[in-house]
Amino acid sequence: MARKTMLHSAEKSAHPEVTTMAGGEEPVLSPAQRKPTSRKVLYSTLLVTAGIVLTFLLGNHTGRIEDFFVILTAAGIVGFVVLDWWMRRTGLRD
Repeated sequence: MARKTMLHSAEKSAHPEVTTMAGGEEPVLSPAQRKPTSRKVLYSTLLVTAGIVLTFLLGNHTGRIEDFFVILTAAGIVGFVVLDWWMRRTGLRD
């Protein structure tokens, strides 16, 4: 019964993107209506994370296998930032 009421109230909405829940108190937003994440914050966070990952090289471990995976992980993070920046700059991504 509650599902039928929720669907019925969604049909009555003036805007198809914004519907109300069964109680009618709170709007349900589509993902496109949410505020996007700031790219500067995202890039800064990822680059700081890559720096923190690289600090794992400073330790008392032996062998180079760990170093390889740490460098590979940091390079993957930096590569994602560069690729995303380039794709947005050339218009291949919103």
